[in-house]
Amino acid sequence: MRERLDEMTGLKSYIVKRAVLLPITFIIITFIVFMLYLSAPGDPVDYILPPQQAMRPEIRDRIITMYGLDKNPIEQYGIWLKNFFKGEWGYSFKLGLPVRDLVTDALFFTLILNFVPFLIVLPSSIWLGKKMAIKANSVTDRVVMGVTLLGYSIPPIVLGIFLLWLFADILQIFPVSGFESMAFGEVVFRMILPTIAILIGSFAYLQRFVRANMLEVLREDYIITARSKGLDEKTIINKHAFKNTLIPVSTYIVDYVTVGLITGSFILENIFSWPGLARLTVSASLNQDIYIVMANLVMYVIIGFIAFILRDIIYAYVDPRVMLG
Repeated sequence: MRERLDEMTGLKSYIVKRAVLLPITFIIITFIVFMLYLSAPGDPVDYILPPQQAMRPEIRDRIITMYGLDKNPIEQYGIWLKNFFKGEWGYSFKLGLPVRDLVTDALFFTLILNFVPFLIVLPSSIWLGKKMAIKANSVTDRVVMGVTLLGYSIPPIVLGIFLLWLFADILQIFPVSGFESMAFGEVVFRMILPTIAILIGSFAYLQRFVRANMLEVLREDYIITARSKGLDEKTIINKHAFKNTLIPVSTYIVDYVTVGLITGSFILENIFSWPGLARLTVSASLNQDIYIVMANLVMYVIIGFIAFILRDIIYAYVDPRVMLG
């Protein structure tokens, strides 16, 4: 009971310490990005107004005043920060729509594009990695390793372009781009190709990762000792070896989700015209739509912060030797 209370106290202390760092990290990152966008070449007004209106001084001045572009960069950042915490995320320069609506819709699509494949990859790749570690160097293992090596070696951008070329251009089963509607069936249909692109690389890597860690654990002295004492092989595998294999795997899982949301989506969402955060960020960056970029950045900071806390908590849970502090 005493140990349990100490663990809970340590966990609460850890979360409080990390929560204190979040506002500092948030302000530093958002301030740097805000200043970089304001110093970038080009004028946001040119993206807001049609060319014929952008040339008229009175209209141009009104837009500059409306968006606060006449203030110095520090004042602009202060206004944005204050409004953001009030829930007023501003309006898109290019689209004229509320940024909060655009970002929350895009976040939903990014989450389902990453978590649906993840729920398929996680159990299947762990199961296969465990089986291939037990059957290491067998014919089955060599075949699986060869196939997964191929899947792991193909860059996502190459795989995505290949899938579009084959199924959209040649076979014409899937449309090249664009959503006709946001109906459930339409979304599921459009998810098939990007899901396949995510599944292949993610499954191959995680399976090989689990197999490699399992093999390393099976070579440990305590496993050899357990076998020499005559313990049942299933008990050795499931109770001792597999449990310790999950220690590094558990942290990788959280890292995989974070990397998938922040980096992998930038490639696949733009290839498949998927209306997620990454595609919205790229489009907003090209149009100097700073309010969208800043809101998306906040989403990524929060996702990363939660992911890193979860990774440390999971690691401490599966490995009691680790103390959170």
